[in-house]
Amino acid sequence: MGNTLYKSWIPTVSGRLSFSLFGDTEHPSQAKGINVSDGVDRYIIFSQRRNLSDSILPDIADGFLQKVFLGLDGVFNFVCIAHNDDRAELVESPLSGKILLFYNAEGWGNYASKLEKLKSRLQSYDLSGPISLNTYISQQYQELSQDCLESDIEAEFSLTRSGVVTICIDWEKERAKVFLHQQSFVDRMGHSIASQLFFFLKDIGHRHQHHNPNTDTILDVYGCDNDNDDYTWRCRVMRELYRKVLVYKRDKRAEVMSSSLGVLAYAQAFAEIGKTECKKELNPKLLEASLEKSIRVSSDALGGKNNELQRITELFKSTAISLIGLFLGFVGLLQIKGGADLEAKPSDSLIFFGKALIEFPIITLAVSVIIALAIIMPFGPFRPEVFSWVRASVRAISGIRNKFLAGLTLVAIGLLIIWLLVLLFYLYIVQ
Repeated sequence: MGNTLYKSWIPTVSGRLSFSLFGDTEHPSQAKGINVSDGVDRYIIFSQRRNLSDSILPDIADGFLQKVFLGLDGVFNFVCIAHNDDRAELVESPLSGKILLFYNAEGWGNYASKLEKLKSRLQSYDLSGPISLNTYISQQYQELSQDCLESDIEAEFSLTRSGVVTICIDWEKERAKVFLHQQSFVDRMGHSIASQLFFFLKDIGHRHQHHNPNTDTILDVYGCDNDNDDYTWRCRVMRELYRKVLVYKRDKRAEVMSSSLGVLAYAQAFAEIGKTECKKELNPKLLEASLEKSIRVSSDALGGKNNELQRITELFKSTAISLIGLFLGFVGLLQIKGGADLEAKPSDSLIFFGKALIEFPIITLAVSVIIALAIIMPFGPFRPEVFSWVRASVRAISGIRNKFLAGLTLVAIGLLIIWLLVLLFYLYIVQ
């Protein structure tokens, strides 16, 4: 397969990325490294642990829950080592270097120790000293950049100030061959691996201001047959940005719909960048002014609807709190001893609920909360179109590869439901 070229765009509304902010991210985990410049040269060295398994189980202790329950081990370590000519007059100087991917724990451990030594040396650099940063660190940087035999995947990249990124993966590397097993797997999975390299670079160099950072596929990488075609991939990016705008616009959640305006701003910025760098308009073209007006009108209408839903929800909450207070007051009446002038007999229903609350407070309150949620779900923030916990639960159970654990989980849920039903039957019928 040889070297494969991929291109994409790291979004920037201003049209100019700031390399000084590279590495300042906690998504999906804290990036560890250093970013140093003396005004002439900039060196960036960052690593990040990323769990790439498609699982809703929380990522705890290097994916321990996923390993035990799902049989998945999706933890990878990514490294970015890069250099940039940081002189102010060279405004078009790209950031270039390597992206490394480690799956083998032993290989990562060996390389991580070397990485720490270089980071420590950079941290000890005296910006006010007589020695330039390039003189101080360039030799060690080059040695580490070339000593990549322990990485599973190695790729060279170049990133311009306008956000255009080019990634070239060397599939002939021996560890890559071992990692991917066979050529057919490379052909099938090459794009997926390139995408993950791009997502890593985007996360450490871009703040997710106009979309949820967990939705990291607004843009993907696009394979290029050669480096001369700088137009086709841009049109694909343009189409994907517009598609995302329309998808967000149709969403009924206010926070998602408002994101469509941010992504539209990305599209407008990228169109201007493409026009400047390619000397011609990018396709496709949409009526952006009309689209923006439509989004704002839809957003305002949805905001009004959400305000009404919020009002109804608050009414239900207030009513529920009042009823709980009234209920507790009635329960207190059960303690009153009947006197000469008090011949009223408490209602059987009041006695039933009072005894249930006194004898089984946690279960009674839990059942009451479930009933209350079922009532307000169509009106409040838990309405079905945005409340996906049922789907997430089913997905979690279906993803358990260990059939014994999957069956045990289903049995436990079934027994819990039966126990609650039997308890309610006992309280209401027997007592």
